[in-house]
Amino acid sequence: MVCPACTKVHKTEFPEDVKQPVQYGENIQALMSYLTNYQLIPLERTAEILSDIIGQNVSEGTLVNVNSRLYKKLEEVETSTKQQLIASSVVHFDETGMRSGGKTQWLHNASTDKLTHYEVHEKRGAQAANDIGIL
Repeated sequence: MVCPACTKVHKTEFPEDVKQPVQYGENIQALMSYLTNYQLIPLERTAEILSDIIGQNVSEGTLVNVNSRLYKKLEEVETSTKQQLIASSVVHFDETGMRSGGKTQWLHNASTDKLTHYEVHEKRGAQAANDIGIL
């Protein structure tokens, strides 16, 4: 590209992490996850917000895929958190019923003053605790 100010040709390397013709950078992906997971905004509304902010249409499927990829990247963090909770001398446990997909699910929480682990399970009590593996 020729710079209109200095009339020199400027070239740069294409970023290595760009592998697709259309790709969202880490900041936009973080925003997608923040809106859907932290702010709890529904997918359709999140897509609308992103269209307003970045001027690009983002499908609900893209939002789900981004969240799935980020979830997989957090596997080591989750494992470490669970191990630290297991090693803690005092841990608070709670289970709260909720409706999801037309049926009752249980949101299980294990926490200390510095760590928190949430996990959704179809059961409550001992079976869920054993499956989750912290208690």
